[in-house]
Amino acid sequence: MKKFLTVLALTTLTSTAFAGTSATLVLSGSVPKKLDISLDTSAVTLDLTVNKNNFKIATVTEKSNSNTGYKVTIASANNGNLKRVGGTQTFPYSLKYGSTNLTSQNTLAGDTVVGSTSPGLHNVQKDIFISYSGLAAESMVEGSYEDTINLTIAAN
Repeated sequence: MKKFLTVLALTTLTSTAFAGTSATLVLSGSVPKKLDISLDTSAVTLDLTVNKNNFKIATVTEKSNSNTGYKVTIASANNGNLKRVGGTQTFPYSLKYGSTNLTSQNTLAGDTVVGSTSPGLHNVQKDIFISYSGLAAESMVEGSYEDTINLTIAAN
């Protein structure tokens, strides 16, 4: 028991020997980067025999807390064409993303930046519209025509 008290006394003296008149406590925390893009619809069925001009097909929600800002890119699997399933026939269209017109198939052929923004908190909704000239059914090969549009959000 005597050894324990001696060790306790030495430890206490040693600890107090380094004490000062002030102390500093550093607190830190972190917030992870969040980037999110979502659609209110995942598939749209279109009548290709009638004209469509700025026909709303989806609403996109972009969310970001990035301190460098973010950008959204869009790409068409079929270069801005609906392609007949099981065939090679195509049907051209154009899109409008928010206020950005994507009117040529070359624009939709690769990853096109359709919006970018400054650092900070963002929760933005943008509509997507489609336009095309309808064709008479007898001038097209029967079947389903499809395209897949990929939207990507990334930090600047």
